[in-house]
Formats: sequence, C-alpha cells, structure tokens
Amino acid sequence: MNRKTKHILSGLLLSAFLLTPMELVAQDPVKLAPDKLKVILENDTLRVFEARLKPGEKLGMHSHPKSIAYFMSEFKLKSTLPDGRSVIIEKKPGDILWREPVTHAEENIGTTDLVVLVIEFKTFEGTEKK
Repeated sequence: MNRKTKHILSGLLLSAFLLTPMELVAQDPVKLAPDKLKVILENDTLRVFEARLKPGEKLGMHSHPKSIAYFMSEFKLKSTLPDGRSVIIEKKPGDILWREPVTHAEENIGTTDLVVLVIEFKTFEGTEKK
C-alpha cells in the first residue's frame, strides 16, 4: 500500500469515527461504573438503578434512553455533553426529572453525596394493544 493510499484510508477512518453518533461511542453507565451504580430491577421494558457519586467523583461519557430520575439527596452536579458544553444541575430530595435520550459525563461538584434513582425505558410505545 503506497503512502497516498494510507493517508486516504486514515482520513476515511477518522471521518467515520467523527461522524459516528456519540450514542454509539458512549458507554452504558452501569458497565462504566459498577462500583457507583447498582441495578435494582431489569426486565424487557425497563431498567432501574441507583447511582451514588461522592463529592469530586466523576462518571465518564455515557448514554441513557428515555428515563426518569428521582433525586434522593441534595447535590450540585456538572453535566458535560459530547460537544463540550456543560451545565450545572442542583437538586434536592424528592425532585423528579423526565429526560429524553441523553449522552453526557457527570461530576459531583458539590459537598454532599449525589443519590439518584434512575428508571430507563427500553421501550416506550404507550399502552399495548390487547
């Protein structure tokens, strides 16, 4: 293979990687941090897990399908999107949040443990026909 062909091939591979949606590159959060996330229930329809991040702890880039987050502690979190933008999220116990599919990394930037119950929907078709 000549040098020009190698450069073209390298460019094509790099382009393919850069054009791949982040959702395909990002990891499953439970597999990414089994020491911080504990699956409580999983079936064909949903997965429920508890996540705990101590102050200063991070969770690398990962993805969620449509989901509900129920916050069980007060915390301050930095959530970073694949494009590098970040938002600061502050919640208190009992707050609840509906989320469309998302890919992000997280860091607990507060002084308290983050404790959240996440319900991820594997399918979300509404009511099944009988």
